[in-house]
Amino acid sequence: MQNKQYEGVPGIGFNNFSIGVPAYFQAQYNNTYQILDNVSKVISTHTMKFGGNVHYNQVTEHDFGANNGTFGFNGTETGSDWADFLIGAPNTFQQGVQAPLHTRSYYLGLYAQDSWRIKPTVTLNYGLRYEITTPWWETLNQLETIVPGLQSQAFPGAPKGWVFPTDPGIARTLAPVRYNNFAPRIGLAWAPAASSGVAGKLLGGPGKTSIRASFGMFYTAFEDATGFNEVGDAPYGYFWSSPTPPMFTTPYVDRQTGNVEGQRFPVTFPPRDVSASNPDNTVDWTQFTPISSSPGFYYKNRVPYAEHYSFSIQRQFGSDTVASISYVGTQGHALLSDLESNVGDPALCLSVSQPSQVTPDSGTCGPFGQNGVYTRADGTVINGTRYPLGN
Repeated sequence: MQNKQYEGVPGIGFNNFSIGVPAYFQAQYNNTYQILDNVSKVISTHTMKFGGNVHYNQVTEHDFGANNGTFGFNGTETGSDWADFLIGAPNTFQQGVQAPLHTRSYYLGLYAQDSWRIKPTVTLNYGLRYEITTPWWETLNQLETIVPGLQSQAFPGAPKGWVFPTDPGIARTLAPVRYNNFAPRIGLAWAPAASSGVAGKLLGGPGKTSIRASFGMFYTAFEDATGFNEVGDAPYGYFWSSPTPPMFTTPYVDRQTGNVEGQRFPVTFPPRDVSASNPDNTVDWTQFTPISSSPGFYYKNRVPYAEHYSFSIQRQFGSDTVASISYVGTQGHALLSDLESNVGDPALCLSVSQPSQVTPDSGTCGPFGQNGVYTRADGTVINGTRYPLGN
C-alpha cells in the first residue's frame, strides 16, 4: 500500500460499474500573476490603441494514480464480470506512484492597432501583435521526451531515446521558446455610394450596402496538459500493470502459471538536482522497462496558431429587410495532437502471432498487441513488438 491515508477497499472495476476507494484523484494548486494595460488615442481620423499583457503561471499537482492498486473484472474467466469477482479471477491489476509535478510558464503579449476612417464610407483597421508564450517547464526538471537515437546524459542508464531537460539539444521547456510570433491583422469596411449604371442600381444609395473583409493571425498557448500527461513517467513515477491475469489475493503472482512477477513497490525517486552535468547512475532501469506507454512533449513543438479570414456583403431592402452573404474561414497550424513515436514492427508481431510460435504459457501478438510480452517457442522473451527507440 502506497498511500495509507486513503486505505480501504481497493478500486475494483466491472464492465458497467465500480466499487471501492477511488483509484485516481489529485490535488492541484494554481496561481496566475498578471499585469496588463491598454491605451487609446484619437488623432484626427485615426483611433489608435496600444497595450500589453504579461502573466506567469504556476500549477502544482499532487496525483494519486492507483497508489493502492486497482483491479478489473470483465468476465474473461466465466463470461460474467460479477462471477469472476466472486471466484477471485481479475483480468487486470494496476498500481502506480508519482512524484509531485511543479509546472510553470510565462506569457508576454504586445500590440498596436489603428482604425483609420479614410473616407466617410471607408474604414481601414490594421495592427500587429507580438507574443512570447513558453512551453511548460518543471521546476525540478522532472519531465521527459522522446528523441530516437539520443542517449540521455542526465540518466546514462535510461533507454536510448528517453531523454530529459538539460540533455544535449533538450531545452528546460523540452521544446524551445520561440521569439518570432508576429500576428498581423487587417480589416476593411466599405459602404459604397450610389453611382449611375448597373453598379449603382445594385449597390443603392449610402447606407444601403456594406462590404467587409478581414484577415488575422492568432496564436494560442500550450496547455498544462502537456506536462500533466507525463505524470508518473519513469523515473519520476511508476505504473505497473499485470502482463497476464493475476491472483486476486496476491496480484504479483500470475494466476495461470504461478509465476511471481516480483515486488514492484516501493519505488525510490532520483534526487532533485539531476542534470547532464550532474548525472544519476543509481536508477535501476530494469524496474521501469519495457516502457509501454509514456507520452512525451515533442522537442520541436512550436506555438499553435490560426489564420482567420472573412468576406461579407450586406444589402438593405426597404426599411426592415437586410440580406447578407458571408464567407468565413479558419486554418489551424501546428495544433497539438497525439502521435505514436514508437510504432509497431508488423514483422516482429507476426513472428509470435500463432500458438505454434510461442510457449504454451505465452499469449500471441495481434492487433493492438504491441505492448505485450511474448515468449518464443525457443524460450526467447520479446518485450513488446515496437521498433527500438535507438533506431
